[in-house]
Amino acid sequence: MITHEFDHALFLGDYELGEGWGNRSIMSHERDRTKIYTPQTHDINEVHSYMNR
Repeated sequence: MITHEFDHALFLGDYELGEGWGNRSIMSHERDRTKIYTPQTHDINEVHSYMNR
């Protein structure tokens, strides 16, 4: 949970239920919290994209 909250400080937003992100993002409310507890490739790419604006 702390990683999810920290990622908000890195300008990542939440992906709500039904948006289809599942386990592909730490920011997804659909993720399996027993397995996904670090930023995923999509999250890292989103931060890089934001920082390179």
